Amino acid sequence: MSKTTQDLYKIWYKRLREELPEQVDEKRRGILQWLLNGEISSDEQLEYRYRILRQRYLTVDSRQGYRLLITRLACLMISLSSVRTWMEHSGLSDQDLLRLLQKVIQKLVDQDPHWQKQVKQMAKLTQDGHLRQAFVLASLELYSLHSVNGQPWLFYLLRQSFRHQLETPIVQHNREYASSELIKLTTSL
Repeated sequence: MSKTTQDLYKIWYKRLREELPEQVDEKRRGILQWLLNGEISSDEQLEYRYRILRQRYLTVDSRQGYRLLITRLACLMISLSSVRTWMEHSGLSDQDLLRLLQKVIQKLVDQDPHWQKQVKQMAKLTQDGHLRQAFVLASLELYSLHSVNGQPWLFYLLRQSFRHQLETPIVQHNREYASSELIKLTTSL
């Protein structure tokens, strides 16, 4: 028997009052709305969303939360054998991967229409800037790690960016070569 949204609301409201007594009621309601706002198909998913928010982002400032997010995502990506292989073959250092990962996340935030829709929805949940930032960071982690063909979505974004990065120096080199040839042509005329 599946629980209705109203049943879940009651159960989780009671739980949040017990587990987050330091939070005012308005914040608990915002957290509850964020929890129930996602695509939840099981109690485990709801629990997972809550655990990510509470353990990683709810009690830290936005800078620390961002560092935690990037570090967590980088560790998860490095744990994938294909990412380690890319790094080894390309001579990519851990710092290079972090920079590339930050670029990928920034591109996702700036250009992904589904993500931008989520951010607009989160903005309506609370007026509290810190809580809204915690929602964004937790949601970004969840969104980056949702599974597509058995791999995290971030894996595909990272692979695409990595391929682009490998192609870019070749394109730039060809452009430099072409412009140097043009200089030779014009000076010989």
